[in-house]
Amino acid sequence: MSSLARLAAEGLRVRIGPAGNLQAAPVAKLTPELRALIAEHADELRAALEVHRAWRVTMTDGTRLIAVRPEGCTRADMLLIVCEQFGAERVEPLR
Repeated sequence: MSSLARLAAEGLRVRIGPAGNLQAAPVAKLTPELRALIAEHADELRAALEVHRAWRVTMTDGTRLIAVRPEGCTRADMLLIVCEQFGAERVEPLR
């Protein structure tokens, strides 16, 4: 079982934060053993998560979406794709 699958089986959601650090939630489920697993497998977790990196997109009407980034796509590319798909006037800028 991969470290990401193990964390998911323990009820944790793991993501790469805005500063590039790994974040796991809910924090209440993080045991010392799971914290150690994250630290030991940080590179593996980042590699697995980087493929599926996503941004939260807020529409001007308040609707929130998750936009999954295609491999190699930059933040600017992602904003362009979302604007083309939903209409630039309907999309708040990515943060």
